[in-house]
Amino acid sequence: MIQRYQSTSRVVAEQFDGSKQMMKKYKIIKQKKGPHDYTMHAYSDIGMDIGDYVLIGNPGEYGSMSRYYFEQQYEKELRDPIPLSRKKHADLFEQTSLL
Repeated sequence: MIQRYQSTSRVVAEQFDGSKQMMKKYKIIKQKKGPHDYTMHAYSDIGMDIGDYVLIGNPGEYGSMSRYYFEQQYEKELRDPIPLSRKKHADLFEQTSLL
């Protein structure tokens, strides 16, 4: 029997607007030729266009996904994430166990 499955992964992303600030922040350069208008400098084979999403991983690790596929795979989180413990001397286990 065929079943439907839903992705439960979360992602932090920002929609690329073509501004110079975003180009500098994510090391995106204007491409002179090819099917895309922009490319991520660190990964010259990743093409981007305005409206695509920049996926943010560990500090300094970025990827891109087209707007179409991003909106098919992810939806905006409607609630705020659970806050960390506000106790002054809470240990790391207590803080991460809330997530």
